[in-house]
Order: sequence, then structure tokens, then C-alpha cells
Amino acid sequence: SRMKIVIEKLGQSALAKDIFANMQKKPTDAIASHHCDECGKTYDTTIKLCPEDGSFLAPITDTDLHDTIFEDKYQIDKCIGRGGGGIIYKAHHRYFDRTVAIKILNPKLSSDFALVKRFKREAETASSLRHDNLMSVYDFGISKRGQPYFIMEYIEGKTLRELIVENSELNLESALPIFLQICDGLDYAHSKGVIHRDLKPSNIMLIDDGQGRAPKVKIIDFGIAKDTHVENKNRASLTLNGEIFGSPPFMSPEQCRGQSVDCRSDIYSMGCLMFETLTGVHLFPDDSTLATLFRHLNEAPRACREILPDNKFPDEIERIIQKTLEKDPDDRYQTMRELKNDLKRVAVEIS
Repeated sequence: SRMKIVIEKLGQSALAKDIFANMQKKPTDAIASHHCDECGKTYDTTIKLCPEDGSFLAPITDTDLHDTIFEDKYQIDKCIGRGGGGIIYKAHHRYFDRTVAIKILNPKLSSDFALVKRFKREAETASSLRHDNLMSVYDFGISKRGQPYFIMEYIEGKTLRELIVENSELNLESALPIFLQICDGLDYAHSKGVIHRDLKPSNIMLIDDGQGRAPKVKIIDFGIAKDTHVENKNRASLTLNGEIFGSPPFMSPEQCRGQSVDCRSDIYSMGCLMFETLTGVHLFPDDSTLATLFRHLNEAPRACREILPDNKFPDEIERIIQKTLEKDPDDRYQTMRELKNDLKRVAVEIS
């Protein structure tokens, strides 16, 4: 059967087993304790992967810090998001005129040493990156309640995911400035040895300056990023061989197999992101996460014009996207800078 072939392709990884078990279960309203950061829906504890989009679910914290003072200096305003086992609040520094976002690890997970270490690694990784298109992290600590937290830049805007939903898809003229800024941010991160590993529209924040210019891009959520410089130096990794991280609709074939990844995996994810931005649909939409991973591994990607035949996509943008989506990393763009240079040429041609 197709399912048996998929499992054989993915191997006996923990994710393959989890996906198969997850597919046998149905969402229930009994105890909504897991949250999908991609679509916003909640499910009970038996569901590990979102049935809607295949994203990994994060536990919902029952801690409510609304209208409280955090660590004696941050006035908590409201909860603005959940994801990666943490909850994010908008807050204001009481002594400096600065609005910040505070990400706090779910208290239910604070006793898990590996998760705490990964949470700390996220803060360290993000704080080491200083670029105009990357979210900034200012501080990390352990609260008086024993909860790890970090303070980061507060970004007011909407995600690329929200923009796609509002418009069905973006035209090439509007999308290219966004793509170029993403390439800039990731090229810098890659130069510092950081692989994002979870590039997708919901992790791209767009800031409108109100002047009619292209929105400013901020790449967020380095929760599962891989810092190759730290791992090489310490000879330690928080990711075990065979472990699979990422959001299935945007995962490279090597991610799907649980193999070691480099910057070219982000380039594949960038191809998935560009395809969805321009067409309004996932590259490989499917009813199950397992089938989506199978298609990443084995199925040739469609052209944008197959989805929207009335749109006149330039041959060059089709070629660029197809090159980012090659199954073999050696056949893709080797750096984000190479990809950016080709996208810049398209921008010049259509201007």
C-alpha cells in the first residue's frame, strides 16, 4: 500500500511512528491542551501533529500573567502567541521606554532538562545574530518561579501567512521585495553558522511603515535552529541522528529523512515558501503529514503556472523556484546569496 511505502521511505524514525499513530486519532474537544501555531486550532493531549497542516503541536500553558509585573521590571500587557512549548507576552519595561516581547517556557515543561537546554540554545542563537531582517533577542534568564524566559524585540505587524490568506496569493511585484529580504537575513544567519530549519510564512513578520513602501521583513522563531559553530566547537548537538524537526509542508527531503542538514535545507524551504506565496497553496498539499513527507521525497514539484494558469509567471521565476526545490542538495542553489542575485535580476526585468 502507499502507506507502507511511505513508512519504508521515512524509515523507523520516531516521527514516522508518531505520524502513523497520530493519523489513527481524531481531534476532540475533551481537553484542549495542545495548540497549533500555524492554524491556531487546539487539540487534546493525544494529538501530536495538527490534522489540518501537519505542524507539531505545542502544549498550552495555564499560566496567566496578564496585567502583572514580571521580574520586577516588565509590565505584562497581553498574551500575543504560543509555540515551541512557550507562551509569548507583550510587555513594557517599567524604567525604560521600550516595548518588548517575553517568551516564557511552559511551566509544565520546565523540569525537562533537554527542553530547557533547547530553549536556552534558542535564546543564545537568536541573540548572537544582529541583522535588520532578523528578530533581536536582548536577554535570557530564569524567573523567580523557575521558568526560563528570554526578552526579545516586539514586532508589530502581520505574518506572511496572514497576508497570503487575506489576498489568496501575492503578485510577483509585491512578493519579490519580501523574498529578497528573507534571502538577506538568512544569508547572514548562514554566514554565522545558523540554519533556521523552520522557514515558513508564519515565521515571517511583515512591518508596514505606512508610507506605501514594501513591508519590512523580520524572520522569527529560531526555536529549532541549528548553530553549527557551537555544535562543532562543543562536539555536542541537541538533535539526535534520525530526529526530525520542522513543519512538514516546508521540509527538505533531507529533513524528512532525519539526516544532517546545512544551509541548502533552508533554501529548499525557501522554495516552498515562494511557491505558496505566489500561488496561495502548499507545494505538496495532502490529507496526511506522512503523505506530504513522501511527496517531498519522491514527487517532482509543480510549476506555479500549473496552479494559476491565467497568471503570467516569467520563465525565470519558474526556473529559480524549481532549482530551490531540487531533491539533491547539490543541485540546488548553494547559498542564499546566489538565490538572491537571481531574484534581483527578475526584479529588474519586471520593474
